[in-house]
Amino acid sequence: MMARPHGPLHFAGEATCGTHPATVHGAYLSGLRVAAEVAETILGPIKIPSPLVEKKVIKVEQSPATPSIETKRRFEPAVTTSTPREDKSGRVQRDEDYEAAIIGAILDQIGERPIKPGRTGVNPFLLFTKDFWYICKQECDDAHKARTGNPEAKAPKQEIRNAVGLRWRTAEQEVKQPYLDQASTARDDATASTADFKERVDTWDKEAARIRREYIQANPPEGGNEELILNSRTAIELGAGKRLRRL
Repeated sequence: MMARPHGPLHFAGEATCGTHPATVHGAYLSGLRVAAEVAETILGPIKIPSPLVEKKVIKVEQSPATPSIETKRRFEPAVTTSTPREDKSGRVQRDEDYEAAIIGAILDQIGERPIKPGRTGVNPFLLFTKDFWYICKQECDDAHKARTGNPEAKAPKQEIRNAVGLRWRTAEQEVKQPYLDQASTARDDATASTADFKERVDTWDKEAARIRREYIQANPPEGGNEELILNSRTAIELGAGKRLRRL
Protein backbone atom coordinates (compact mmCIF):
# COMPACT_ATOMS: atom_id res chain seq x y z
CA MET A 1 0.00 0.00 0.00
CA MET A 2 2.89 2.35 0.77
CA ALA A 3 4.28 1.79 -2.72
CA ARG A 4 1.09 2.78 -4.55
CA PRO A 5 1.28 6.11 -6.41
CA HIS A 6 -1.04 8.94 -5.38
CA GLY A 7 -1.83 11.02 -8.43
CA PRO A 8 1.49 12.36 -9.75
CA LEU A 9 3.32 11.34 -6.58
CA HIS A 10 5.33 8.11 -6.61
CA PHE A 11 6.91 6.63 -3.49
CA ALA A 12 10.22 4.82 -3.19
CA GLY A 13 12.40 3.68 -0.30
CA GLU A 14 13.30 0.42 1.44
CA ALA A 15 10.01 0.42 3.37
CA THR A 16 8.06 0.20 0.08
CA CYS A 17 9.89 -2.97 -1.01
CA GLY A 18 7.83 -5.92 0.21
CA THR A 19 10.53 -8.50 -0.47
CA HIS A 20 13.68 -6.71 0.79
CA PRO A 21 12.69 -4.13 3.43
CA ALA A 22 15.31 -2.50 5.66
CA THR A 23 18.06 -3.16 3.10
CA VAL A 24 20.10 -1.03 0.72
CA HIS A 25 19.22 -3.23 -2.24
CA GLY A 26 15.54 -2.93 -1.31
CA ALA A 27 15.83 0.86 -1.56
CA TYR A 28 17.66 0.51 -4.89
CA LEU A 29 15.02 -1.83 -6.31
CA SER A 30 12.25 0.53 -5.21
CA GLY A 31 14.00 3.36 -7.06
CA LEU A 32 14.05 1.29 -10.25
CA ARG A 33 10.37 0.51 -9.80
CA VAL A 34 9.42 4.17 -9.37
CA ALA A 35 11.55 5.19 -12.35
CA ALA A 36 9.64 2.68 -14.47
CA GLU A 37 6.31 3.96 -13.13
CA VAL A 38 7.16 7.57 -13.94
CA ALA A 39 8.41 6.62 -17.42
CA GLU A 40 5.21 4.69 -18.15
CA THR A 41 3.09 7.59 -16.89
CA ILE A 42 4.83 9.99 -19.28
CA LEU A 43 5.51 7.74 -22.26
CA GLY A 44 2.87 5.05 -21.90
CA PRO A 45 3.47 1.31 -21.55
CA ILE A 46 6.97 0.32 -22.55
CA LYS A 47 7.27 -2.87 -24.55
CA ILE A 48 10.39 -4.77 -23.55
CA PRO A 49 11.77 -6.97 -26.32
CA SER A 50 12.70 -10.52 -25.50
CA PRO A 51 15.55 -11.21 -25.63
CA LEU A 52 16.86 -7.74 -24.84
CA VAL A 53 20.00 -8.34 -26.90
CA GLU A 54 19.80 -10.25 -30.15
CA LYS A 55 22.39 -12.90 -30.80
CA LYS A 56 25.11 -11.85 -33.19
CA VAL A 57 25.64 -14.17 -36.12
CA ILE A 58 29.12 -13.98 -37.59
CA LYS A 59 29.39 -15.17 -41.15
CA VAL A 60 32.81 -16.40 -42.15
CA GLU A 61 33.56 -16.32 -45.83
CA GLN A 62 35.86 -19.16 -46.72
CA SER A 63 38.22 -19.02 -49.63
CA PRO A 64 37.83 -21.50 -52.47
CA ALA A 65 40.89 -23.26 -51.21
CA THR A 66 40.25 -26.24 -48.98
CA PRO A 67 40.58 -25.01 -45.35
CA SER A 68 42.66 -26.91 -42.91
CA ILE A 69 41.13 -28.94 -40.10
CA GLU A 70 42.23 -26.32 -37.55
CA THR A 71 40.61 -23.52 -39.56
CA LYS A 72 37.39 -25.50 -39.76
CA ARG A 73 37.30 -25.94 -36.01
CA ARG A 74 37.94 -22.25 -35.44
CA PHE A 75 35.24 -20.85 -37.70
CA GLU A 76 32.68 -23.61 -37.74
CA PRO A 77 29.58 -22.27 -35.94
CA ALA A 78 28.55 -24.22 -32.89
CA VAL A 79 25.15 -25.86 -33.22
CA THR A 80 23.22 -26.00 -29.98
CA THR A 81 19.68 -27.03 -29.31
CA SER A 82 17.75 -25.61 -26.40
CA THR A 83 14.18 -25.67 -25.26
CA PRO A 84 12.33 -22.39 -24.76
CA ARG A 85 12.75 -21.14 -21.23
CA GLU A 86 10.74 -18.63 -19.28
CA ASP A 87 12.24 -15.15 -19.30
CA LYS A 88 14.36 -14.79 -16.14
CA SER A 89 13.07 -11.33 -15.23
CA GLY A 90 9.48 -12.51 -15.60
CA ARG A 91 10.15 -15.54 -13.42
CA VAL A 92 11.80 -13.43 -10.73
CA GLN A 93 8.91 -10.96 -10.78
CA ARG A 94 6.41 -13.81 -10.52
CA ASP A 95 8.23 -15.29 -7.51
CA GLU A 96 8.48 -11.89 -5.81
CA ASP A 97 4.76 -11.24 -6.34
CA TYR A 98 3.94 -14.65 -4.89
CA GLU A 99 6.10 -14.01 -1.80
CA ALA A 100 4.52 -10.58 -1.41
CA ALA A 101 1.07 -12.19 -1.48
CA ILE A 102 2.11 -14.61 1.28
CA ILE A 103 3.48 -11.77 3.39
CA GLY A 104 0.25 -9.84 2.84
CA ALA A 105 -1.76 -12.80 4.12
CA ILE A 106 0.47 -13.11 7.19
CA LEU A 107 0.30 -9.40 8.04
CA ASP A 108 -3.47 -9.31 7.53
CA GLN A 109 -4.04 -12.14 10.01
CA ILE A 110 -1.41 -11.65 12.75
CA GLY A 111 0.20 -8.27 12.06
CA GLU A 112 3.92 -7.57 12.06
CA ARG A 113 6.46 -9.71 13.85
CA PRO A 114 7.08 -8.49 17.42
CA ILE A 115 9.94 -6.02 17.64
CA LYS A 116 12.91 -6.98 19.75
CA PRO A 117 13.20 -4.56 22.68
CA GLY A 118 16.24 -2.34 22.64
CA ARG A 119 18.83 -2.15 25.34
CA THR A 120 17.85 0.02 28.26
CA GLY A 121 21.28 1.59 28.67
CA VAL A 122 20.36 2.84 32.16
CA ASN A 123 23.49 3.74 34.12
CA PRO A 124 23.21 5.26 37.61
CA PHE A 125 26.07 7.68 36.98
CA LEU A 126 24.46 8.91 33.74
CA LEU A 127 21.19 9.48 35.58
CA PHE A 128 23.09 11.41 38.23
CA THR A 129 24.90 13.44 35.55
CA LYS A 130 21.59 14.43 33.98
CA ASP A 131 20.42 15.95 37.26
CA PHE A 132 23.69 17.61 38.32
CA TRP A 133 25.28 18.70 35.04
CA TYR A 134 23.98 22.26 35.06
CA ILE A 135 24.66 22.64 38.77
CA CYS A 136 28.31 21.68 38.24
CA LYS A 137 28.45 23.81 35.10
CA GLN A 138 27.32 26.88 37.01
CA GLU A 139 29.90 26.24 39.73
CA CYS A 140 32.72 25.78 37.19
CA ASP A 141 31.67 28.89 35.24
CA ASP A 142 31.65 30.96 38.43
CA ALA A 143 35.15 29.68 39.31
CA HIS A 144 36.42 30.65 35.84
CA LYS A 145 34.94 34.13 36.08
CA ALA A 146 36.57 34.63 39.50
CA ARG A 147 40.01 33.47 38.23
CA THR A 148 40.03 35.41 34.98
CA GLY A 149 38.02 38.48 35.98
CA ASN A 150 36.04 38.01 32.78
CA PRO A 151 32.25 37.97 33.38
CA GLU A 152 31.76 36.08 30.11
CA ALA A 153 34.20 33.25 30.90
CA LYS A 154 32.92 29.71 30.44
CA ALA A 155 34.35 26.46 31.80
CA PRO A 156 35.38 23.76 29.29
CA LYS A 157 33.23 20.64 29.09
CA GLN A 158 35.99 18.35 30.32
CA GLU A 159 36.27 20.37 33.51
CA ILE A 160 32.52 20.07 34.04
CA ARG A 161 32.71 16.30 33.47
CA ASN A 162 35.48 16.03 36.04
CA ALA A 163 33.42 18.04 38.53
CA VAL A 164 30.37 15.79 38.02
CA GLY A 165 32.51 12.67 38.46
CA LEU A 166 34.03 14.04 41.65
CA ARG A 167 30.60 14.89 43.03
CA TRP A 168 29.38 11.34 42.28
CA ARG A 169 32.40 9.69 43.90
CA THR A 170 32.14 11.79 47.04
CA ALA A 171 28.34 11.70 47.33
CA GLU A 172 26.71 10.06 50.33
CA GLN A 173 25.02 6.67 49.88
CA GLU A 174 21.55 8.16 50.39
CA VAL A 175 22.21 10.48 47.43
CA LYS A 176 23.38 7.65 45.16
CA GLN A 177 20.75 5.12 46.19
CA PRO A 178 17.79 6.49 44.15
CA TYR A 179 19.89 6.30 40.99
CA LEU A 180 21.08 2.80 41.81
CA ASP A 181 17.49 1.70 42.46
CA GLN A 182 16.29 3.22 39.18
CA ALA A 183 19.00 1.42 37.21
CA SER A 184 18.21 -1.88 38.95
CA THR A 185 14.49 -1.52 38.20
CA ALA A 186 15.25 -0.78 34.54
CA ARG A 187 17.39 -3.93 34.27
CA ASP A 188 14.61 -6.03 35.81
CA ASP A 189 12.08 -4.55 33.40
CA ALA A 190 14.39 -5.27 30.46
CA THR A 191 14.78 -8.90 31.56
CA ALA A 192 11.00 -9.29 31.80
CA SER A 193 10.50 -7.63 28.41
CA THR A 194 13.04 -9.95 26.78
CA ALA A 195 11.30 -13.04 28.19
CA ASP A 196 7.93 -11.73 27.01
CA PHE A 197 9.36 -10.96 23.57
CA LYS A 198 10.72 -14.50 23.16
CA GLU A 199 7.32 -15.96 24.00
CA ARG A 200 5.42 -13.64 21.66
CA VAL A 201 7.85 -14.05 18.76
CA ASP A 202 7.76 -17.86 19.10
CA THR A 203 3.96 -17.76 18.83
CA TRP A 204 4.17 -15.38 15.85
CA ASP A 205 6.68 -17.57 14.00
CA LYS A 206 4.49 -20.65 14.40
CA GLU A 207 1.41 -18.79 13.18
CA ALA A 208 3.32 -17.31 10.23
CA ALA A 209 4.54 -20.78 9.20
CA ARG A 210 0.96 -22.08 9.43
CA ILE A 211 -0.42 -19.22 7.28
CA ARG A 212 2.36 -19.70 4.71
CA ARG A 213 1.61 -23.43 4.50
CA GLU A 214 -2.14 -22.90 4.16
CA TYR A 215 -1.68 -20.18 1.52
CA ILE A 216 0.57 -22.42 -0.59
CA GLN A 217 -1.93 -25.28 -0.33
CA ALA A 218 -4.82 -23.02 -1.36
CA ASN A 219 -2.83 -21.19 -4.08
CA PRO A 220 -0.19 -23.54 -5.56
CA PRO A 221 2.66 -21.58 -7.19
CA GLU A 222 3.55 -21.89 -10.85
CA GLY A 223 6.52 -24.11 -11.52
CA GLY A 224 5.75 -26.62 -8.79
CA ASN A 225 8.37 -25.39 -6.28
CA GLU A 226 6.03 -25.63 -3.27
CA GLU A 227 8.67 -27.19 -1.02
CA LEU A 228 11.21 -24.42 -1.69
CA ILE A 229 8.69 -21.64 -1.03
CA LEU A 230 7.34 -23.43 2.05
CA ASN A 231 10.81 -23.46 3.66
CA SER A 232 11.80 -19.93 2.63
CA ARG A 233 11.56 -16.86 4.87
CA THR A 234 11.49 -13.18 3.99
CA ALA A 235 13.09 -10.34 5.95
CA ILE A 236 9.74 -9.52 7.54
CA GLU A 237 9.37 -13.07 8.86
CA LEU A 238 12.94 -13.05 10.17
CA GLY A 239 12.51 -9.69 11.87
CA ALA A 240 15.59 -8.23 10.14
CA GLY A 241 16.37 -4.66 11.06
CA LYS A 242 13.49 -4.46 13.51
CA ARG A 243 14.90 -3.11 16.76
CA LEU A 244 13.92 -0.13 18.83
CA ARG A 245 16.40 2.68 19.10
CA ARG A 246 18.44 2.75 22.23
CA LEU A 247 16.90 5.17 24.72
